[in-house]
Amino acid sequence: MSSMLFLLLLNILTTLVYPQSQGDSITVHLPFGSVKGYSNGDSWQFYRIPFAAPPIGNLRWAPPSNFTAWSGDTLDAKYPPPACIQKCLLAPNFCAANMSEDCLYINIFIPLSWRPESKKDYNILLYIHGGSFTKGTSGCLIFDSRYFSKFAESVIVTFNYRLGALGFLRHPQYEIYGNMGFRDQIMAMQWVKDYISYFGGKGKTTLFGESAGAISVAAHLQSPSSHGLFDNIIIESDPWTVPLRNTIDATYLGKQFMNELGCSDKSCLYTKSSSEILLAQKFMPKSITPNLLLTLLPWSPIIDDIYLTKQPYRYIMDIADGNILPPAIIGGTTDEGYLFIKREETASPIKGQAFYYEKLLETFPLTYLYVIGVYNSVYGQPTDYIDRLSLIMGDYLFLCPTRHLVATISKGRQKDIWSYLWHRGETYNATNDACYKRPCHESELPYVFGSVSLWGQKFTPNDLNLSKQIQTYWKNMANKGNPNTLPIETEQFPVWPRYETEDLAQMLFNDPIGRVAYAYRETTCNFLDTIGYDQ
Repeated sequence: MSSMLFLLLLNILTTLVYPQSQGDSITVHLPFGSVKGYSNGDSWQFYRIPFAAPPIGNLRWAPPSNFTAWSGDTLDAKYPPPACIQKCLLAPNFCAANMSEDCLYINIFIPLSWRPESKKDYNILLYIHGGSFTKGTSGCLIFDSRYFSKFAESVIVTFNYRLGALGFLRHPQYEIYGNMGFRDQIMAMQWVKDYISYFGGKGKTTLFGESAGAISVAAHLQSPSSHGLFDNIIIESDPWTVPLRNTIDATYLGKQFMNELGCSDKSCLYTKSSSEILLAQKFMPKSITPNLLLTLLPWSPIIDDIYLTKQPYRYIMDIADGNILPPAIIGGTTDEGYLFIKREETASPIKGQAFYYEKLLETFPLTYLYVIGVYNSVYGQPTDYIDRLSLIMGDYLFLCPTRHLVATISKGRQKDIWSYLWHRGETYNATNDACYKRPCHESELPYVFGSVSLWGQKFTPNDLNLSKQIQTYWKNMANKGNPNTLPIETEQFPVWPRYETEDLAQMLFNDPIGRVAYAYRETTCNFLDTIGYDQ
């Protein structure tokens, strides 16, 4: 056979086995109906698969209900779902073009070589988006997982859950008990457990999330309804010090919300438009409590003694000695506080040094002078008060409680825990204008999902390598519950040591490559440990 004929036949066979054009489709047959997905050239994508009945009409503030079947023989899963109702103030690549109360959908990305009849099984990476439980969506560009699925050789799943008052309103007098959004998450996770095998997902499930998604991952560790739905966890930028509400605070918030909405009975709640609900939410955060940290998450999962019994930080600290937690990667960015502090200062009539002292006094009413003294002794007198406040708040809310928690876990029976710090500043404008070239909150996400080209940006060669590095670790975690699973040595990436209290080793992701760092910010974190992170 001539080489030319051989190449021609090879091209024909490849085209038959691996669809090339974006118009190619594939159909998966589920017990309750068929769903049609499409090739994007890098993976199969299935958008907008319902995992629960639409929470509309009399289901508006009800727990999620089982979805039965869709109309027609085959669901066309071609287009991203609408976001749940929100006022999205994030960068455009974090927001969706449309939103609706009918928003409980799952998206699935599968390596392009897969076929329903094939014997190939994949592990699952199941992602919970962030956004302070008031914004964010699974269908935005930044979470498009086509490249991540291809590189990780895994099934990637994202989903929506109800947000704000629609997801977390509590008013027991009207039989609205809160945690609807949290229960949406559980139902999505259960759907994945029940049906992802039809999409090639027959291995272990790694639950991962960032910010509010990270809070959710930590909360699912204690929820009885979440047990058995995942095998490994990755927690990215959890503000451990920010408390979730108890039933008393949540009920008070619910009554205040009713007043703001102009409702005095249950039926009124169902007559209000989503725009009216969003407007009422807008005026809630600063008016309900003297606890500054509670105002940071006015709507969130509730400690209700059914799904959650303790603050996630306290729950993990209490069980660390006697219980085996799943293999875990836990970390954050090195400039977590800047995005929030800059946003707060912009909205405040008080600026600069006065703003710095006001926020420290609110956060550390008894110890703020000690906090100022310790940070001045380590970093010198501040030349930029917003930068210094951002450093302190990022340490107190994110990095130092993470370090303390991971150290406590590593002393117990769980040894499979790894910690990281993301120190690479954005070389493009992915999250916020103020965060250009800063390792802000959310800055690692474009590298994890590798999606920057989808909104017209381009990685530098070093950025591309750093994205490959973090994706390799996440891929290995999904495959074996360890970021160092072979063939990581052939990728020329450093071995990531488990976190041990003797050396405090963390992976520090930075330009041009992530390397192991030891005892990062040890002095300031040791001091903040003495203040404590329980609220």
